[in-house]
Amino acid sequence: MRWKNLVDENNKLTFEGGRQNVELLRFIGMLLIMGHHLYHIGFVGSYICRNCWVWVDFYFILTGIFTYKHFSSIQDRENPGSEALIYTIHKFKRFFGYTVIAVLLQYIIDNVDYLFTGDIHSFIRSFIYAPYEILYLSSSGICSARVAPIWYLSAMLIVFPMMVYLMQKVPEFWKVFAFTFPILYFGHKGVNTDRAWPNDMARALACMALGTLAYLCAEFLAKQNVEKKIRKIILSGIEICSALFAIYVSVLNKDYINIMELLFFIICVLMISGVTYSSCIKGEVFKFLGKLSMPMFIFHWGIGSLANILTDNLKQRFLFYYIGTLLVAMLALGITRFLKQNEFRTGKKRTA
Repeated sequence: MRWKNLVDENNKLTFEGGRQNVELLRFIGMLLIMGHHLYHIGFVGSYICRNCWVWVDFYFILTGIFTYKHFSSIQDRENPGSEALIYTIHKFKRFFGYTVIAVLLQYIIDNVDYLFTGDIHSFIRSFIYAPYEILYLSSSGICSARVAPIWYLSAMLIVFPMMVYLMQKVPEFWKVFAFTFPILYFGHKGVNTDRAWPNDMARALACMALGTLAYLCAEFLAKQNVEKKIRKIILSGIEICSALFAIYVSVLNKDYINIMELLFFIICVLMISGVTYSSCIKGEVFKFLGKLSMPMFIFHWGIGSLANILTDNLKQRFLFYYIGTLLVAMLALGITRFLKQNEFRTGKKRTA
């Protein structure tokens, strides 16, 4: 049976009605990524969550899933190249304002000593590479990222248009690529955090391609005629155990980090297939937590930098880091929502 014939009405329920399970785990993953970055506020050694950098791959996979979902339902695009670029710009402009604020804040924090010494020229000159970081180009190798987590968005931006183009122009080739490339990449590199050029981009592409494969497998699983209650119990158990084991491995810094990509794949397939009890999770609170994850991701590094300035007490830094990030993210969402509502009332669209 051809894959394109497997799409049915269940997909609408799976992605629109049962997506809160994804949003909940997206938020948990963000907290764990922040745990990895505790070294930024002074934690040393093999502290808990040191290996939680790996949850960035989970984010990449989710991006691949929902991007493929969008384009798999669109047929006969006349200008796939233009569509790829337009879709990329539309995707990134949603959090571009957050990025501008976070990058400028970080550059100010890193170079504030120039202001105290009256060296205004050096302070201004220190911003010379800020535009590259604001435009998500740091992973290209042109400059290093002052806001370290921005590498994730930069790597995604660089390979995203090519991925979207292939999804539209040669969809059958893309499916084969989505199967082959992640196997070759992770077979060669393993699950890794190697930042040497061009690994950021290769890692992003491999994980997003894996997202396509996860989507296809989820479609297939949703179509199988298995007794519903038994299937839900068994598959829900696999899903829960996989998620808990992924958290266990990354939080406690276990050596078998190479299992993480397989765990993420299993978790994503089961979550989006709609065949487990997690798809029954409902509530605006879970949607809200999921929405918090992006501003938290962008702002938490700067909040950590402020914590380093404000106190030398590690416990106080920790509390400021997490609580401050949550509050700033909620404020950012509130402002964004206000601007969108105002735009709707006035009938005017913002240009930035």
